[in-house]
Amino acid sequence: MSHRSAFRGGTWSLMRKPHPKTGEKRVLNQPLKIDRLPAETRGAIQTLRAQYTWQGIEELSAMPFNAKWRTGSGGFVDWDALPLTVQEIFPRRRLAKSSLHLWFDLRVRQATAGTINFPPGRPLKIDRLPAEVRVAIRLLRDWQYSWQGIGELSALPFNPKWKSECGGFVDWNRLPVVLQKLFPNRRLPYMTLRKWFILRVLHLASETGRRPMELRLKIDQLPAEVRSAIEDFRAAHFTWQRIEELSGLPFNPKWRTEGGGFVNWDGLSIAARRLFPKRRLSRSTLHSWFGLRVCLAAAA
Repeated sequence: MSHRSAFRGGTWSLMRKPHPKTGEKRVLNQPLKIDRLPAETRGAIQTLRAQYTWQGIEELSAMPFNAKWRTGSGGFVDWDALPLTVQEIFPRRRLAKSSLHLWFDLRVRQATAGTINFPPGRPLKIDRLPAEVRVAIRLLRDWQYSWQGIGELSALPFNPKWKSECGGFVDWNRLPVVLQKLFPNRRLPYMTLRKWFILRVLHLASETGRRPMELRLKIDQLPAEVRSAIEDFRAAHFTWQRIEELSGLPFNPKWRTEGGGFVNWDGLSIAARRLFPKRRLSRSTLHSWFGLRVCLAAAA
């Protein structure tokens, strides 16, 4: 352990070396308690980070588990379902904000930063695939599929209705032979997918000179309950077109159970209403907001 000396009150004392601050390099492979939690719990932390502070996520982690936690009611950690060895690591049945912050900094922020320095002009195999395949990858990522999951879907037999039915999204038989040879296993490896997404989506989104998360978006001006509703619709695989249509319906405070619109336009400030003169959220605006504020939050 490294120390430094300090002169206090006429005597020399040893001080610990200060801990690294957020974003400063740490030992990436050091074991962390949150690594022992299920993948769905770790994914929930990344999703919640787009909207909550670390203190807020800590409080949510201590609430009784609710499988529909995305709606804002209940906790996202099913403590009773965890192995006893994992429960013993968290005797208070809550995730401390300091642990959350450290885990996110090491496993998400710095892990992504360490892979985003690929040469942007480097040709990538996925660039050779048809546009509809590349769009499908971005769409599946919007739906919060893991890279492993997208890779598995790419290996399934092709189904032109893959968005609503089971099946793959790559029609391998219709690809030119030269492209089929690039992927002899007829699947998209998850590392190949991840590298392509970082270079062709995240990198291009940040070419304005500012980080994508710093861009001002109109939907940011809407209440938290509206933004939460958008995420819930996407989790239920609603299309952007359908969400746009719902946003234009007359508001019903019981829209979750009775239908109707989920945006109370009359209750918004005048400044917010001026941003949406047609009183609806366009699908392009929805898609941009979701990509930057939800999908990129996990990789920011």
